[in-house]
Amino acid sequence: VSQAFFPPFGGDDGAAAAATFTKPLDVCRRSDGSLVVLDSTTSVRIVATDGTVSTAIGSYGGSVYVGMGTPVKCTVGVHNGVEVTFVSSQYFLYFFAAADNAVTQYTSSFGMYFGMCYVTSDSGLYVFNANNKAIERFTGNEPSPTSTTIASVDWVNSMVYVADQDTIYMVGYTTVRKMPINTAVITTLTPESSTTTSYFVGSIAF
Repeated sequence: VSQAFFPPFGGDDGAAAAATFTKPLDVCRRSDGSLVVLDSTTSVRIVATDGTVSTAIGSYGGSVYVGMGTPVKCTVGVHNGVEVTFVSSQYFLYFFAAADNAVTQYTSSFGMYFGMCYVTSDSGLYVFNANNKAIERFTGNEPSPTSTTIASVDWVNSMVYVADQDTIYMVGYTTVRKMPINTAVITTLTPESSTTTSYFVGSIAF
């Protein structure tokens, strides 16, 4: 029996086609080809290359990250030479490695992290911090990594990021924009209207 507003959660250790997800919020792909899925606010699930689904962290109806807030974005990057999955939230940044799926809190300072991507060319984790209305670059180790402000941005058009080798693409409510990391100059790619709102809330991958 499912709850009134959410479909049932299930299908672990079985085929992806038979699995059910509560409310997928984001997905990213690891180097081994597996997919990491943020499933609602309660769990992180893995879709293996053979199609098997498992719950790496949390469970339906449970709490994944104590004090984390709602997970918003996930992206695969490298931390201390190990591939990890970074997760942004309303409050902090977190990461976990595929080896044990043990969650580590990356930042200790409060933020509202509503967009994120890892840029391989400079090993930087780029995050939109709505609290500061800025794109920030994080490097270094927990619990106090180095944060550098790259550019000031408005709230509604900078919530979702994807990146190629040297350019960040920002997906917002009314525009899609790009920013080369070497210049930090933001260019609008889609028309923006003050009277018409188009909701660009998906993401793309390279």
